[in-house]
Amino acid sequence: MERTARSRAGRWRSLGCLALGAITLALAAPDASAQPVIPFKSREIQPGRKSSQHLLAAPGISESSGQLTYGYPIEIPAGRGVTPTLVLEYSSSAGPSEFGYGWDLTLSTIERTQRNGVTDYIEDLYRYKNGHSIAEVVPTGVTTPGGGVEYRERVERSFNRYLRFGDRWIIQTPNGVRLELGTTRASRRGKAIGRGLAGTAAWLVDRIIDTNNNYAQFEYAADSLRNAQLRWVRYNGNAGTNLLPGMSVELVWESHFGPGEAVPWHRSGYPRVFGDQRLASVVVRVPKHAGNTSVLSPETRTTRFTYASPTLTSDRVFYLESAGIDGFPSVQFEYSRVQPDGPLDEPLILPVFDPSFPNLIGKQVSSSGGETTTITVADATGDAIPDIVGACHPSSGFWTIWANDGRRLVPTRVATPDDLLAPHRMPDPCALRRQGGGDTVQDFFDLDGDGAPDVVYIGGSQIYYCPGRGRSGFGACVPYTGGGPSAPGFGFLRRVDSSIADVFLTTQDLVDFDGDGRVDILRTSSGVLEFFRNIGPQFGFAPAVLSPAPACPYQSSLPCLRASENKVVPGGNRRQLADLRDVNGDGLPDYIASDYQTAAISVAYGTGGANGTGAAFSTSNSMGISVPLGVGTQSGADYRVTTDLVDVNADALPDLVTMNCATSTLTVRYNNGRSWDSAARSYSVSSRPFYRSACLTLQAPDGNTIKTHSSFGDFSGDGIPDFLSVLSFEGLIPTIHLRRTHYAAPRRLVAIRSLSGNNVATVEYRARVPSKQVPVHTVASLTRRRTPLYAGEPARATTQQTHFGYGEPAYDAAERTFMGFGSVGASMTLGSPAAAVDGTFTSTVFHTDLPRQGLVAQRLHTNARASGAFDSILNFYTLVTLGANRTWSRLDRTLQTPDFVQYTGKLMTSYDALGNPLTWTSSGFWNDPADDIQFHRTFRTRLDDQYTVNLPIEEYSVERGARGSRTRYFYDSPVFGATPTKGNLVRVERERDPGSFIARSFFYNSEGNVSRELDELNNLTRYAYDSTYRLYRTAVSDSVGTITRSYHALNGMVAEECGPQFLGAGKGPGTRSDIDLRVDPQVDIATGGRFSDALKNIGPDGLVDVRSLHGPPAPPVITIKPQRGGP
Repeated sequence: MERTARSRAGRWRSLGCLALGAITLALAAPDASAQPVIPFKSREIQPGRKSSQHLLAAPGISESSGQLTYGYPIEIPAGRGVTPTLVLEYSSSAGPSEFGYGWDLTLSTIERTQRNGVTDYIEDLYRYKNGHSIAEVVPTGVTTPGGGVEYRERVERSFNRYLRFGDRWIIQTPNGVRLELGTTRASRRGKAIGRGLAGTAAWLVDRIIDTNNNYAQFEYAADSLRNAQLRWVRYNGNAGTNLLPGMSVELVWESHFGPGEAVPWHRSGYPRVFGDQRLASVVVRVPKHAGNTSVLSPETRTTRFTYASPTLTSDRVFYLESAGIDGFPSVQFEYSRVQPDGPLDEPLILPVFDPSFPNLIGKQVSSSGGETTTITVADATGDAIPDIVGACHPSSGFWTIWANDGRRLVPTRVATPDDLLAPHRMPDPCALRRQGGGDTVQDFFDLDGDGAPDVVYIGGSQIYYCPGRGRSGFGACVPYTGGGPSAPGFGFLRRVDSSIADVFLTTQDLVDFDGDGRVDILRTSSGVLEFFRNIGPQFGFAPAVLSPAPACPYQSSLPCLRASENKVVPGGNRRQLADLRDVNGDGLPDYIASDYQTAAISVAYGTGGANGTGAAFSTSNSMGISVPLGVGTQSGADYRVTTDLVDVNADALPDLVTMNCATSTLTVRYNNGRSWDSAARSYSVSSRPFYRSACLTLQAPDGNTIKTHSSFGDFSGDGIPDFLSVLSFEGLIPTIHLRRTHYAAPRRLVAIRSLSGNNVATVEYRARVPSKQVPVHTVASLTRRRTPLYAGEPARATTQQTHFGYGEPAYDAAERTFMGFGSVGASMTLGSPAAAVDGTFTSTVFHTDLPRQGLVAQRLHTNARASGAFDSILNFYTLVTLGANRTWSRLDRTLQTPDFVQYTGKLMTSYDALGNPLTWTSSGFWNDPADDIQFHRTFRTRLDDQYTVNLPIEEYSVERGARGSRTRYFYDSPVFGATPTKGNLVRVERERDPGSFIARSFFYNSEGNVSRELDELNNLTRYAYDSTYRLYRTAVSDSVGTITRSYHALNGMVAEECGPQFLGAGKGPGTRSDIDLRVDPQVDIATGGRFSDALKNIGPDGLVDVRSLHGPPAPPVITIKPQRGGP
C-alpha cells in the first residue's frame, strides 16, 4: 500500500484545549514512483553461473524521486502464449501492506483513485495499479458496440485500452493480450460489492488471455475481513481447445499478528487490515509430462518468506525479513529501527539578525474580549522549515516573518492582510488567532491546501480567508465560497464547550477528515457527526451526516472531537483525554481516547466519510495500555507539558512521549500503526548550551500575556522533532537554541544481503531540506560490497559506492502530487574513497510537469572525470493532446553528443495512433546529411470489444535518396495489408530485387504453436509438441531427419535430445542434462546412443550425485557442476 499524502499537522501541536496556547503546522508528503538506475554488476556474475545470478539482490534508485526500489521475482516457468508475472516490489516511499511494510505484489488491478483523499464511490475516477506502478485512467466519451465504456491513460504511456462493462473491466494491450478484471464478486473489493459498481472500489485480474485463447486464471479467497486475497494462479490452458491449465502457482497464507493486532486501513474506501496474515510461501507446480518420467526433473519449487517476530514488544512492525527458494541461500532484508536508548540530540544555535525579535516562539494576550495569539511557529514561507511569525503591532501596519533557512532566522516584513474590499472586516488584523468564550473566530492555517498558511476568519455567517503568499504576504481577503454563498453558516471556526466544570470539549473544528489535503469542518450534533467537505474554494453546501459521533470519555451520550480537563493527576494537573490524530498512517484522522478513570487508551479508526455515507469511525478498539494522552502542570509562574503525542521518528505516526523536565530524560512508546509499543525507550537530552527548559512545552504567564519560551517540534525541517528554546542575553544577538534530534531514516530498507552474505547492498538516507510536500527522506548513497565466492576469484573492485545529490523539487499544487526532482547527480566510486576522482559521474535533468513527469531531458555521463571523457544524451518531447484530459509526450528527437560538438541521433517525424514511430531519421556523422538514414514502417490494427492487435506490416529504409529492400509481414492471411485477427505471423517477405520477393511461411495449430515452417527454398520443417502441455517441441523433422527432445518443464530446458535419426536409421547421437532444485543444470552428458538409467540420487543440497552410469560401449562425456557459484 502506497504511503498517502499525509498532513504533518500536529508537529508543532501542543495539547489543544490542554495547552494555554496552541501552535500548529501542516505539511503533506506525497508518493513518488520508482525505477532503478546505475545498476551494480558483480564480477561473479559471468556466463555459466546462473545460480549466483538468480540469487543476487541488486536494488536500484529512482533518480527522479530519490527513493529506493527493489523487486524480488517469483520464478515462474514460461507457459504457452501467456505467463503470469509475480514480483514482490519494494519502494521506500510506500507504507504498510499485506506483503510487509513498503512491499507490494505485481497484480493487475483497477481501483478508484485515492489522489483526492479517501476512495470516492461517486466520481468517475479510476487508476490502474500493478505493484507500485500507478496510471490514472479517464473516460474518452467512447462507448463500444458491445457496450463498453472506454477509458485511456490520463498521461499516455502504454496505449492500453481500458473498457468498463458495468461492474467488470477489460484491459487490452496493443500486442493482443486481454486482461479481465472483476468478472466475479470473488475478485472485487469494496464497502458493498453486492451493490455492484456503486459499492465496488477495486477490480482484481481474473484472467489473462491472448488471441489464440491461451490463458492464465487467477483465483481468490476471502481474507479475515472478507476482502479478495490471491491464492492460486493456474496457467497454460486454452479456452478454444478446452485444455485445462496444467501449471500452477499457489500462494500460501498463514496467521501473523491476528486481526486484533494488525494495522487497520480505511483510505481504500473499505476496511482493510495489514499484518493479520502473512504470505508464507509461493509454490510453483509443473508436473512431469508423459514420456519423461525417467528424467530427474523437479516438479515443484517453493519460495518461502520470513517476517519480523510478532512477539516483539518494541518496534513491532510487519517487516518482510527474508525471501528464498528451498535449499538455496535466501535474500535477507534489514530495516532502520527506532533509536536505541542513549543520547538523543546535539546542540545547535541559530542567530536571529533582528534586534526587535521578541525572544518568544509564542504569545497570547488576554482581554475582556477574549484571547489573541500574536506570535506562533508556522511554515509561513512554504519551504517546509518552520518559521516564527509575528502579527503586527496596531501602530506598525506590518507582520514579521522570521524566516528559518536552517542556519539562521532572517526577518521579512509583509503587509497586514488586506480586508478592505471584503464585505466583512476581520475581527483583528493584528492577530494570528482570535478566540473568546471557547469560540475561535479567526485563525492562521492552510485553508486552501496549497501549503502556505492563510488568515481565516468569520464575517457574519460566512468564512473569509486571506490567502498566504509566503514571503510576499497575503492576497486580498475574499469569501471562501468561489463567489457563492457560504454553506456552513456558522458564527465560529472552532467551538469548545466548557459547561462541565473543569472540562473542555471541542464540538466543532477544522480537520482534514477525508485525507485530500484540505481541512474540512466537523461538528457534533445530537449524537451524529456533521461533515462539511472542503472542495476548494468552498465547503460543501450540505453536510454529510455520519454516525455515531465519537463519544466523550465522560459520558457516552455526549459527543465531542477532543476533550481535556483540569484535574490533579500523577505528574500534573491537566490532562488530555480525547483527540483526533492519524494513528495508523492512512491519512485519515482517528478518534483516540483515554479513559478518565483508568487511562486505558482506545482508538476508533476514521473512515474519511466513505463518500458521505456510513460510519464516521470504526468500532472502538482497546490498545492494551493505560497512559494519558497528554499531561501538563501549572505550578507557580510556569506551565509545562510533560506528556504528549509527538511523531518522534518521522514515520507520520504519533508516538506517546513523556519528558522528565528535571532529569532531561525522554521516554517514548513508539507507534507501530496499530498500537503503541508496550515497552518504552528512554533517551537522555543534553543540558547545554543554555536552555530554558527540557520540557515538551514551557509557557510563562506575564500579567495578561502568556509567553511560550520552548517547545518540542521539528524546527530543522527533517521531519524529526527538536527541542527549541528562545533566550537572549544583554548585549548579545537574539538566538534560537536548538537541541537537534539525531537523524535516522524512518522505517526504510537499509540493507539487502544475498549469496549467504557474500553480496551486501547498504543504503544511507538523508533528510531533504527544504522539502515542502515532497519526500523528506531520500537516498544519499548506495554501497555494494562483495566477498569472493570461491578460491581464486578476483578481489578487485569489491566495493562500489554511488552518492546521489538532488536539485530543486517540483510539486504540482493543483494535482497535489510531487512531480520529482528537476536534476539529480550520481557519482560512483570503486574500491576506496581515493578512487572518487576517477569514478563515474552522471548528471540527469528530468521533466517535472504532469505529462512528462520523470522523463529524461538530458543526461551527462562522465566515465572518468580526471580524463574528461564524457557523453551526453538529449531528448526533445512535444506535448500532444489526445482528447479531454489526456496528453502524450511524443519523443521527437534524441541526440547523443560525445563531446558537445559532434552528435548522432534520431529525428522522429510521424507516429501512428498507438504511439509507434512510422518514419524517423537516424543521423550518423554530425555534419553530413548524406550519412542520414530514413526509416519507414506501416502498421495495421485490430480494435474491437475483445482485443487490440497493433502490428507492423511493412518496413524499409532510404539512404542517400535510394530506397532499400522492403520487408513485408502477413498476419493470419496471405493477403498483404489485411487487418490482423490473431496476430499470428504466417508469412515474411523480403525484397531481393525491386518488386521481387522471397518468402518464409508459417502454419499454426489450434493453440497458436507453429506446426510447419516453409523456408525461402520451399524446404519444409514440421514441429510436434508434447501431449500434456502442448508447449514443448518434442520432435523437429525436416529432409535430414528428426530430432527428438524431452524437457524439464520447471525451466523449459532440454532434458534429453536425440538425433537427427537419419531417415529411420535408428537413433543418432544424444545429450542429456539434469537440473537441481533451483532448476539450474548440474550434469551434462554427451553419448553416442541412447540412455539407460544414467544418473542416480539428488543430494540434500539439490546437487546431483553420480553413483553409476550405464550406456553404449562408447564412453560418455560427463560434466558435473561441483557447487553453486563455483568456477
